Formats: sequence, structure tokens, C-alpha cells
Amino acid sequence: MVFFVIIAFLIAFFLKRNPFLFVRNISFKWPLIILLSFGAQIVLSYVTLETREKIVWVFVLTFIGVIFGLYINRRIPGVKWICIGASLNLIALLLNGGTMPVSKKALQLTGQAGVSFATDARHHLMGDSVYWILGDWIPVIRYALSPGDILAGIGIAILIIKHSEKRIDQDEGK
Repeated sequence: MVFFVIIAFLIAFFLKRNPFLFVRNISFKWPLIILLSFGAQIVLSYVTLETREKIVWVFVLTFIGVIFGLYINRRIPGVKWICIGASLNLIALLLNGGTMPVSKKALQLTGQAGVSFATDARHHLMGDSVYWILGDWIPVIRYALSPGDILAGIGIAILIIKHSEKRIDQDEGK
């Protein structure tokens, strides 16, 4: 997702916009649902990394919370894309017992061939599932991304670019 944010900032600068203040131009309905659910996901990520224990039902509930909050705000430019991407990732998690399948080939292409899933309770090596297309199989620099990640990233970029303030040039302001 970091790449999408960087690209969005670069595009905003190219369009003579200030992306650093985009947040103040967005008015979310029920923002706490999204913030609390997303915050819980971040905490769960660290907990699962430390304990190696899956807390699937809590993770699924937080995903549902994020998607619900995004759906309520679907009229905001970019949010539909994020919502669809998050929904695809939730489906992938539900179809795979609460963990995201990752392609061995994508891991090799991103230089992560030696990754051990013994210490990662959030991912597993992709098998011969019909649902492989929803998993992390798209190699991008040092990450394997899912189609849901790509759609959510596009949505984040649209959100940042569309809500970045137009900069006033020095010559125009005088």
C-alpha cells in the first residue's frame, strides 16, 4: 500500500495539489467504525506475529467493520475501490480458513523465497485451490499483492489525489 500512497503523492504534486492536507477535505460518516476496526487489525497483526496464534473470528469481524464503514462512505471518490478490494480480501480469508494464501512463485520473484510461514499466523503458502486468484500472487518489488490489495491501493490513490488541495502558485497569489 505504501507504493500507492507514494504514487498518489507524486501525481498530486504533478497536478499542483498539496496531498499533505487531503484528510481535512474528507468528511466520513461514522469514522470511528473504520478507525477502530482498522486499528484492531493492526493490533491483531502484531499479536499474531508474537503469539503465532490465529484469532480468525476477531480478524474477520474487524474486516467486516472496515467494509461496513467504507460502504457507508461509498460516495466519497476512491472509497468504492477500497471497499471492493477489502471485500475481495475478506472473501480470500474466509475461503482459506482465515489466512491469506501466498504464491511461492511471487515470493521468489520478490526475493522472499526463504520466508517461513511457521512464524506467520496471517499467511500460508498457496496450494492448488480454485480460489488462488484472490490470494497474494502479484509480485510488486518486495511484496506479493492480491487483486484486492491492488483495488484498495487504487482507491487510496484516488482518495488522496481527489481530496488534495490545489496549490496557489506564487505568481497567481499576488
